[in-house]
Amino acid sequence: MYILKVLLCLEIVEKGLEISKDFGPVVRAWLGHKLLIFLTEPDDVEIILNSQVHLDKSTEYRFFKPWLGEGLLISSG
Repeated sequence: MYILKVLLCLEIVEKGLEISKDFGPVVRAWLGHKLLIFLTEPDDVEIILNSQVHLDKSTEYRFFKPWLGEGLLISSG
């Protein structure tokens, strides 16, 4: 089950990167009722992750947990 989740996450990331080639470094996409924002520029990602405004990360951050663990990027607060 874990491998299936990781493969699905990789597919979503790959598709986001593919779309960003056509539409630029910031792409929004709807996955059912969830709005996904793909940022491909490291400076843009840094601004969001370092933000003091939203301390609670969205549930989608769990996709990064296998690679990043429970570090500062994943934890809330």
